Amino acid sequence: MSSIDIRTYPLHVTTEAGDIELRMMGPADEALVLAFAQKLPVHDLLFLPRNISEPKVLAAWIKEIERGSITSLLAVKSGRVVGCGTIVRDPLSWSPHVGEIRNVVSRMCVARAWAGRCRRKPLRWP
Repeated sequence: MSSIDIRTYPLHVTTEAGDIELRMMGPADEALVLAFAQKLPVHDLLFLPRNISEPKVLAAWIKEIERGSITSLLAVKSGRVVGCGTIVRDPLSWSPHVGEIRNVVSRMCVARAWAGRCRRKPLRWP
């Protein structure tokens, strides 16, 4: 796992979209995330560098989380993933402290409801 401070998660928040649990993504979430990704419109998937609706891509994502190069935060509502925020970094690059932020939110949850909350409550880096 990465060196992120995960002691603050899970976190329960109330948004315009309802009560949402924010928690760190792990191997046990693979099936939930795959179900979420496979329901995303193709247009939304085009903005991601990988097709996360493919099981082999999701399996590789989980391995990167375990390796520590990807940190993912899930938004879960009523037992279903409704959003995912990810920080991707390359620990072997010349700037391992620089990461890329990717967010994807289901159409059911208005982007401002979840993504706005995540911007106000960012992941903590050491």
